[in-house]
Amino acid sequence: LLDEDLPLQRLPTEQDVALARQQLAQNENDVDFIVTHDCPSAVRRMLRMDSNEFHQLNAYFDEVAQICRFRQWFFGSFHVDKKIPPYYHALFKDVVGV
Repeated sequence: LLDEDLPLQRLPTEQDVALARQQLAQNENDVDFIVTHDCPSAVRRMLRMDSNEFHQLNAYFDEVAQICRFRQWFFGSFHVDKKIPPYYHALFKDVVGV
């Protein structure tokens, strides 16, 4: 039996997002790498992947992409290996050194 709400159950809670914001702020929104399952909505559109699917996590990633300084962002939700210059990497089978 499939639980249709299972993907929503895997999303971070408001408390999780608040903690992430706090930790970024403690580091002056400056990190070397970001590793997530999904990516900001602008990157989703570049990849033409489920651009109609949008949830609060994408909104948070949009915020992070705007306020955070980072060297690279790695994500794997699309099961493709593709570099999206200058900062983003969709990963599936590739192994990338950091």
